[in-house]
Amino acid sequence: MLTPARKFIIRHAACCLAYCNLSAEYFRTITDSLKIKVIPNSIDNEAVEREIEQIKEADKAVLRENLGISEDSIILLFVGALEANKRLDVFLETIGILNQRGRKVYALIIGSGNAEADYRKAAERLSLKNCKFLGQIVKGVNIYFQIADIFILPGRGGLAINQALVNGLPVICNTPADGTELDMIENKKNGLLIESMSVPKLTEAIEYIMQNKRYVEMGRNAIEVVKKKYNINVMTDIFRKVMDDLSMA
Repeated sequence: MLTPARKFIIRHAACCLAYCNLSAEYFRTITDSLKIKVIPNSIDNEAVEREIEQIKEADKAVLRENLGISEDSIILLFVGALEANKRLDVFLETIGILNQRGRKVYALIIGSGNAEADYRKAAERLSLKNCKFLGQIVKGVNIYFQIADIFILPGRGGLAINQALVNGLPVICNTPADGTELDMIENKKNGLLIESMSVPKLTEAIEYIMQNKRYVEMGRNAIEVVKKKYNINVMTDIFRKVMDDLSMA
């Protein structure tokens, strides 16, 4: 019902700020492409980086011990709202398959939501001993990213990708997620994009990144993506330029 009004606003706007190239493509179907600027969506990566600098190796070791995670386990992390569109059922079933194959993985799930009870029951039904639901964590969440090896986003989402990349984690991501993943994730370089997410596809992706510890190099590449493009400075610089151009028009 709101589509005609939305399109009217877009057509008459002085400028359209798209937070990814997919968003820009949508704007181009409605208005002049010269009015569209891509402003890469970002979290305050500098604040995250400052927090990471304060995390000591000893702190990470203590956290792993408190969680009961062995040193040789690969930690798979999910952070986000526990809603149906997050597709955590796929993640949980994948953990079960990896267990059957003898893979030493441990899953950490951070967040809350109206599907939390269902996901917890699913983990119990699958007898997943190597999976912990940690509830909602906001302050101090980056230490969990720091002890993790791979970030998993099996359903909808967006800014969690940014936070994972800042922390140097490769991202296995469903697509479509929110569109930004198409710009931020380069297959086999800093993560993997999976169309039509499924248990077999996610299992294969995790095993690929685990092989020969690919997650180490891919994690370094993840940080480079943030440094070069998806950071708060690039975002604000583009916004300032757009405002300057409009004021001079």
